[in-house]
Amino acid sequence: MKNLRALIKVETYFTLRNWQSLVMAIGMPLAFYLLFSGIYQAEMPYSYRVFMMISMTASSLLSFNVFALPYNLTADKHTNWRRFLHHSPVSVVQYYLVKALRFAFLYSLAIGVVFSFGGLVRQITLPAGDYFMVILILLVGMIPFSFIGALISYLPSEETISMVGNIAFMAMSLLGGLWMPLMFFPQWMQNLAKWIPSYHLMQIIQNWYSNRVWAWDSILALIAYGICFLILIALVQRKIEVK
Repeated sequence: MKNLRALIKVETYFTLRNWQSLVMAIGMPLAFYLLFSGIYQAEMPYSYRVFMMISMTASSLLSFNVFALPYNLTADKHTNWRRFLHHSPVSVVQYYLVKALRFAFLYSLAIGVVFSFGGLVRQITLPAGDYFMVILILLVGMIPFSFIGALISYLPSEETISMVGNIAFMAMSLLGGLWMPLMFFPQWMQNLAKWIPSYHLMQIIQNWYSNRVWAWDSILALIAYGICFLILIALVQRKIEVK
């Protein structure tokens, strides 16, 4: 427990030291949300304004996974932090547990900021049960996306990580329907979106919020994506260890 507390203190320090990336990860989706919801607020039905708030929150969480997480894991590797921990009493389980706690905190912070602005600025209020379920779906639904970030961290250079992260973020935000409804896209893009993990996350949220039903096909799709990404991570790690 003493080792775990010490590791939490170190991760807290790293989080506060990199406050600029934290502000960007939360600030950009928040700015998009306030901009677009402000432009179309008079024409939007209330349900769509709620969905926009949720989708922009998901976009913020996604940015943590494809930008902050890969850079964080890569920095630990390049600074020999992992090697140091390997020769310390800290276990691998504790290392990844603290990483999970760190990003759970970042997710919660992003959710709190965007939802607060949604309520204060756009007068969006939901029953407490709806808030709880949406937040729970967002947090659990981010697990497969964290595997994407971990996979990106194995790329050979920071330039490649940045390029792949940007492509992944743009593709999953745009084609996943996080930035605008897919109905505005051509049919071929709507068909392509069904192969994007973020599309299935939003389908789960939308079906539950609108109809109180679970989109089991999308739930199974996210689980399948998570398993596939975990297998890829294991294969890459094994290849590195063999070298």
